[in-house]
Amino acid sequence: MFAGVPFLTVAIGMWLFRQQPAMRRRGGAVFPLFVGGFSLLWTILVSAWLITGYLAAQSALREGTAKVVEGPVENFHPMPFTAHDTERFDVGGVHFEYGDYGITPGFNNSSSHGGPVHADEYVRIHYIAGPSGPVIVRLEIRD
Repeated sequence: MFAGVPFLTVAIGMWLFRQQPAMRRRGGAVFPLFVGGFSLLWTILVSAWLITGYLAAQSALREGTAKVVEGPVENFHPMPFTAHDTERFDVGGVHFEYGDYGITPGFNNSSSHGGPVHADEYVRIHYIAGPSGPVIVRLEIRD
């Protein structure tokens, strides 16, 4: 969510040192303002997108509009520890796919990094429609 913050920090540092000879040769204040403005805009937009998605997920749970599917985990494909793939599985004919490093307002904790979903487990999943498929907003695993 805060991926733009490091760039914003660099831009502030460049702004503070804009009077140094090396910075004056590179445009002085123009480049730090550009980097800072872009970083701030990026951070605000991504944060707004995530917060909106999180609020929609919570609203769907609260109002009972989230879809529910229940059954055993089928076609389980764990995400490799190196994260060059996604974790995916099916429950009751609904396909779920996620990864630890994806930005999502829902569940995304893969089994290779300690997540609770494994092959053949019996689960109940509350989900909402997302831009790239169902987003898990509540996951229940039978003991």
